[in-house]
Amino acid sequence: MNGVLDLFGAPTVPRVSMRDGITDLDEEAALIVRIDAKILSPFRCQGWLGKRLTRPFGWRDDFEDGSFYETNPHPDWRKPVGDYAATFAGLGARFFLILVNSD
Repeated sequence: MNGVLDLFGAPTVPRVSMRDGITDLDEEAALIVRIDAKILSPFRCQGWLGKRLTRPFGWRDDFEDGSFYETNPHPDWRKPVGDYAATFAGLGARFFLILVNSD
């Protein structure tokens, strides 16, 4: 090691992968506009209010009361990125829960 910590280097957890270039810059800008248009809420966990803003789609894992329930329908804009991610992960093309995060 050269003394520089690489936060985004090769993953050390087996079967974890990272891929750059899922979207081009125009697609990325369009996704940011659509995500910013949604109402995001601070993350809540066991009485703690986080600074990270989130919004679940499909299903919600509630960290306040431990429940898991259906919530906001999946937005149409997630389909191209979701399909790519599902194929990349070998999961088929269906996600049950999507969590959008913003800081």
